[in-house]
Amino acid sequence: STWAINNWSDHVYTTSTYTATLSGTKNMVLEYYENGGINRVSFTMTSTLLPVTLTSWTATSQSDDLALLKWTFTDAVNFDHFVVQRSTDGQNFQDVQSLPSATTQYTDLFAYNGTVYYRLKMVDIDGQTNYSGIASLVRHSNTTSRIYPTVVENNTIYVETAKTIRQPRVELFDMNGRRLLEKEWPGLEGRQQMTLPSLPAGAYLVRLSDLQGALTKQIIMIR
Repeated sequence: STWAINNWSDHVYTTSTYTATLSGTKNMVLEYYENGGINRVSFTMTSTLLPVTLTSWTATSQSDDLALLKWTFTDAVNFDHFVVQRSTDGQNFQDVQSLPSATTQYTDLFAYNGTVYYRLKMVDIDGQTNYSGIASLVRHSNTTSRIYPTVVENNTIYVETAKTIRQPRVELFDMNGRRLLEKEWPGLEGRQQMTLPSLPAGAYLVRLSDLQGALTKQIIMIR
C-alpha cells in the first residue's frame, strides 16, 4: 500500500510519472475526487517484462574443443526455457541447444581455431526474449586429423590423420553432451575404420583427442 503519486488536492491539470521495478502480481488503484469545475483524468502505463534475471554467467575451457557454460538466475516468473547460442565473429549467433528452465549449465563440444563467443537467450512463456552478456573463449583445433563422412548411413565412420598420434581416443556424444561410446588405441596413423552403435536418426558429435589436442565433428545418422 504505497502512494506512488499523491496529489490529493485542488490543482490545475498536471502530469506526474513514476517508475518501479516489480515482480509477481500487483494491484494498482487510481483514485480521484471532483470539487466542481471542468475535470480531466488520464492514465497510461508501459512495461518491460524480463523472463528471468541472470545473477552469474561464465564460460570456461575444459579442453581445446570443450567449453563448460554455467549460470545462475532469479525471478523466473512465467519463464519457459534457455537457448545456448554460439558465434565465431561476436556478431552473428546461431542456436546450439534449447534447455529447460531449470538448467544451470551446458557442455559445448566445438572444434575451432580462434575465438568462440557464447550467449544465453532467455525465452518467456509468451515468447518474449532477453539475452545475457557475451562470454568468449580462445580455442585451438587439431587440424592434422579428420573424421568423415558427415552423413552416416551404415554406422561406419573413418578417422584419418596425416601424422602418427599417440594414445588417440574417439568418443561419441549426443547433442546434449551425453557420451554414448568411447574407444582408445595405442596409436593411430593413416586411416582407421570405426563402427558406431545403432542409434536413432539425428545429429551426433564424434570427438578425436590425443596428447596434443582434440577434433570434434558433427555427423548426421540416417536410417
